[in-house]
Amino acid sequence: MNSSVHALSNMRRVVLVLLVVISCIEPVSCEAAGSQEDAKALFNRVYGMVFGPKGCRFDYRLSLVGIYRAEGSVTYKKKKIQYEEKRFASWNDGVVAYDVDKSERVVKISSADDLTKDKYMGKFTYDIDDFVFSYRVVGNTYEIVGKLKKAKFFGIRSLTAIVDKKTLHPQRLKVKVAILTANVYIFNFRAGDVDDEVFVFPAQRFKGYAFEDRRK
Repeated sequence: MNSSVHALSNMRRVVLVLLVVISCIEPVSCEAAGSQEDAKALFNRVYGMVFGPKGCRFDYRLSLVGIYRAEGSVTYKKKKIQYEEKRFASWNDGVVAYDVDKSERVVKISSADDLTKDKYMGKFTYDIDDFVFSYRVVGNTYEIVGKLKKAKFFGIRSLTAIVDKKTLHPQRLKVKVAILTANVYIFNFRAGDVDDEVFVFPAQRFKGYAFEDRRK
């Protein structure tokens, strides 16, 4: 693999990790200059809609500073996540995670809470108290900004979420990582009525693939 392809592959892994890490941040508290309680309530309402017990699903388009683009769909429910793109897909039922590379025809199996399964995962573990949150009204949307209190060179520096003012449905997420900016554009957001069957790995679809069980 040449250096440019390798770099692109690494950036792709960073974006995939971000999708998972955002679902792992716990809504404990947040701060906003002059409006701490309002910011906390707003953040927790949006978080609860996306990662709550009823779940949600949406389509997305990723853009990494104009260098890398991808699109797919994702479903969340508490700590469970399922997403699928043209090349990559994943089923995580909260216990076991199945990560699929359709191009390489490989399925990697790991424990859902194993942060060592990806070399980038350990660099993107945060608690919500690591961020200072604020928000403002922009037209018909809220712009919620979370800035890391002690940012490192390789890691998240800030998160910006644009949500609909009336429904609180997310429309766009911007994540600054080191010197790069990843944008996640969100479409067809649907909250609630997510069946747990969505997170069950469809083994029949991947007959003939190589399976690598990395559970300890």
